[in-house]
Amino acid sequence: MKTLLCLAAWCGMAVLGLALGGCGLTGAGPITARSVNNQFDLQLLPTLRAYSSLDKNTADIYLTDLPREVLALGAPLNDSSGQILHVHLFISPEAGETPIDHTACSVAVRLVIISRGQIGMYGGGGFLLPDSDPGDATFAGDMRGATLRFLGSTPGFADRLGPAELSGSIEAPKDDATSTLVARRLDELLGRLKSPPPTTTPEPAKSEPAKTEPSKPEPGKP
Repeated sequence: MKTLLCLAAWCGMAVLGLALGGCGLTGAGPITARSVNNQFDLQLLPTLRAYSSLDKNTADIYLTDLPREVLALGAPLNDSSGQILHVHLFISPEAGETPIDHTACSVAVRLVIISRGQIGMYGGGGFLLPDSDPGDATFAGDMRGATLRFLGSTPGFADRLGPAELSGSIEAPKDDATSTLVARRLDELLGRLKSPPPTTTPEPAKSEPAKTEPSKPEPGKP
């Protein structure tokens, strides 16, 4: 249920802003995506981070290890490799009013992986316990066991992660100036993706109703 709720939140959320400005923050450690099917894991050590917020309950946090020139709108990817993590806080947990538990869901997550110029996207959600409030100069929090699943890629991307869990501490400065610019770049990259094939179960063939011949009157009856 948590996965369904978080995926629904992810699908419905607006791309509010992506600000990626390095401000010398050192309070957050690596963020790790760990596959649930194998021993593969992927660490993100952000070199650029920022967040934006429209109200006291929501925030959009962006962390990346890509160089700034790759984040420019229209910049070629060439053989670039790196990650962009977008965490959308859609409700700020408060004791007595909202669930405060790592089995709850308060964030929707997008993880974009670029490998030698090819793009893969993973989405899902989980629970983030904030250490500060949306709107503060710096937003920080702790996330454990957020669910991720593969959502699409460019043709040359190999999905080695599969279904995964995302954990780590995040910290980012508030910087609205670059939010719109990099959000458009993210949209531009995601516009190149193709969704994975559906995994729906085929419906059973429907049988047509038997045709009946009109009854003939018996001999001697009108």
